[in-house]
Amino acid sequence: MFLSTGQGVHITVPTPSTTSDLAHSTARYDQAAFELDITGIAELRDIASVSDFDPDDYLADVLDYLHGRRFAGSERVFSASNDAYLLPIDEEEIRRLDKQHILLRLGQPFVLESTLRSILSQVEKKTVLDVGCGSGQWAKELAKKYPKADVIAIDEDEQTHDKAPKNVEFRRHNVNDGLAPFYDSYDVVHVRCIGAGTTSYRGMLVEATRCLKPGGLAIFIEGDFDLLGEDQITILEPASDNNENGSWMQRWTQAVRRAQVRRCNLSGVDDSPETLDQGLWQFPEYHEPSCGTGSIFTPVSPWPTSSLKEEALHYKVTGVLMKQNLKMFILATKQLLIEDGLTSEQVEEWAPKAIAELDNDAGFHAWFRWRIAWGRKISETSESASPTHSSTHANGQNHVNSNPVPGQGKMAAQLALMEKVRQFQTPHCHVRNKEQSLVYIKERTECPFSTRGQF
Repeated sequence: MFLSTGQGVHITVPTPSTTSDLAHSTARYDQAAFELDITGIAELRDIASVSDFDPDDYLADVLDYLHGRRFAGSERVFSASNDAYLLPIDEEEIRRLDKQHILLRLGQPFVLESTLRSILSQVEKKTVLDVGCGSGQWAKELAKKYPKADVIAIDEDEQTHDKAPKNVEFRRHNVNDGLAPFYDSYDVVHVRCIGAGTTSYRGMLVEATRCLKPGGLAIFIEGDFDLLGEDQITILEPASDNNENGSWMQRWTQAVRRAQVRRCNLSGVDDSPETLDQGLWQFPEYHEPSCGTGSIFTPVSPWPTSSLKEEALHYKVTGVLMKQNLKMFILATKQLLIEDGLTSEQVEEWAPKAIAELDNDAGFHAWFRWRIAWGRKISETSESASPTHSSTHANGQNHVNSNPVPGQGKMAAQLALMEKVRQFQTPHCHVRNKEQSLVYIKERTECPFSTRGQF
């Protein structure tokens, strides 16, 4: 699938002028996020053709929330089994999660697509565990794409999926109870956007690792609550009582993050989703050359433009979906902020201001970042096996070489895309090695507006 940034993007990227900026510019490198595949462009157009870019036709399943709970003054349904998790579990939230799924599917690094394919396309049957499966779309799509794989999808709330492939099974399980029933059984473990209700993120990482077979691949994805400016580096200053010119959307997302930190009793970065920026190198169970971290950048509204028609379409689709997602997120997290101590009056004052920013495509230019970490568990053949990815330099930038080597025709298409990607100014996806990840963490922590630095 084609996903990259064209020369026509109207974004001004500042020239590095400080030691920190120079370190940052060398610590981040571009990659082709997707392989060149015309069916991918067709899929993007299919999503764009849905009325108002709303993929309701794409949604078929709804949570069974008979065990949910309600709060006075709120019509939303919340989990009754996890007090730490205070996002809704109703049909409206399922629609939001499915929009979110499309956004992440349009941004997943090429190296992960290639590695998943290399594992799940093998002759012998493979097993996959989707932890905190949410709406279940990732599990269902993977099961359909790889019919020989057995996919187990777990979530704390019971789900019904009438149209799910036969090789996917949904089970009810609270990740905060540990993952002992799933130890040592899976070739792939996928964990996405469950930090909001995880009382120990590092503990969850350890538990998920125990579920892998030797050589198995783990993928962790979480949203970053610090919105970024046009340069994808500068963290936006939030609005405050003394600064009406700051971002109200930033104020909302950071208030949600602080509420979640308090609700889950998180005491430090290592105990929170922010630890993903450190990568899986911090765990001895993983084969270091196979590990990586990354960032997927999504515009918060369809504000970027490009002279490349496929990229302009990408911005339109992802920008509108992200805007819808964030608007629904504001409504979904009102109760969380009230439970954290804000008054109903404050919440009702902030929400329309944040929504107004999202609707101001011409004036509010911001990016949302998704953090990713992945790696393969050490096996007897790890030291002799090729790494999951490696980087090579060309024209002052880097790109990713993936394993296994594709056929000659496919490889030629991938190389052609990578040559094109190196001409682009602002990539949608960054991947980093261990050293680059540490530089990135240091720079983000030193920013006065970063929620990461508040631990």
